[in-house]
Amino acid sequence: MSDIAVFLDQDGTLIDDTHILPTVIEGLRLLKLKSIKLIVVTNQPGIARGELTSQEVSSTQSWLNRALKKHAATIDAFYVCPHVNDDHCVCRKPKAGLITQAVTEWKIDVTHSFIIGDFSWDILAGKQAGLRTILVKNANRAEEELESIIRDCQPDYVCDTLLAAAQKIILTLSL
Repeated sequence: MSDIAVFLDQDGTLIDDTHILPTVIEGLRLLKLKSIKLIVVTNQPGIARGELTSQEVSSTQSWLNRALKKHAATIDAFYVCPHVNDDHCVCRKPKAGLITQAVTEWKIDVTHSFIIGDFSWDILAGKQAGLRTILVKNANRAEEELESIIRDCQPDYVCDTLLAAAQKIILTLSL
């Protein structure tokens, strides 16, 4: 039997620098209560540019999961693309390589799964993988840019917060 998953972008969707964004804990806990797998798929081009190490990315993810564990909202897996655009890899969003890898490894039912992200590449990767897509508004993104993402990528849903996105998923799946 396949599992349902929510794929999540990391930076700008779950965290901003070293802070968990508002409503993230509540939203993730709600999804976990419904036995939905939580899988992060993140582009980290700073690794390829030498601005940070894979160990620093891993440390941030460990910190995040320790904080989430206190609220029964842990991430099941993290998938990281360390490349820049010029590397032409298959794992960098908007390509769906990280998602398809996770789908295979976790036996995910894509027809009932979602991706939540704050950027066009998240939505495009999700569509390419056959997921339903939710654009979560990022307070740091200009309204014109948000409108452009919605127009160009046509996410299935647009939500103000991660909690609102989690509620939309639960409602859509009738869980």
